[in-house]
Amino acid sequence: MLKRPLVQFLLAVAIPIILFLSCQSLPFFPKQAGTPGEVEDEARLAKRTAASFPAADEDYFAGMDGGVRLTPEEVKGRNTWIIWTGGNDNFWDDLSRLSYGTLDNADTAAKENLLPMGLSEGCTLLRDLPMDAAIRFDDVAIPQGRLSDKLFADQRAMFGTSPTKRHHGEPVKRRRAG
Repeated sequence: MLKRPLVQFLLAVAIPIILFLSCQSLPFFPKQAGTPGEVEDEARLAKRTAASFPAADEDYFAGMDGGVRLTPEEVKGRNTWIIWTGGNDNFWDDLSRLSYGTLDNADTAAKENLLPMGLSEGCTLLRDLPMDAAIRFDDVAIPQGRLSDKLFADQRAMFGTSPTKRHHGEPVKRRRAG
């Protein structure tokens, strides 16, 4: 058990000093290198603009497209996305954890007939589901005639992630663009 004078000393002197010294935002403490929002990247330090980094227009990843023809702008966009994010497994791990329930593997979602969040608006559950259960197309009534459903069906057919039946029960015809 601590003696009363030691407790009084800790409460009155030592703890306030430690707290004071841990405040690095005080004006007389030098800023640490790497303070968020205050670090200029190498491009800015070198006075480089976004225009000085043109997107690559060579179709490096054409083999991934399954025959789909991309415009030059689409090629540049895809190249930029893959090059700037590819291989960063920490980014993707964090994204999948932080976006729980909103980021799906397309093949798994198609195989299990999962309802994407973007298509859930206006849908009505047909039955009670357990908490945190995945919602499938079979679990909801979907309003008819929505553009989003047509675009989703076209996307599935184009990229080959179509289950054998669409959510309205009609068979999906696979097709390739290009």
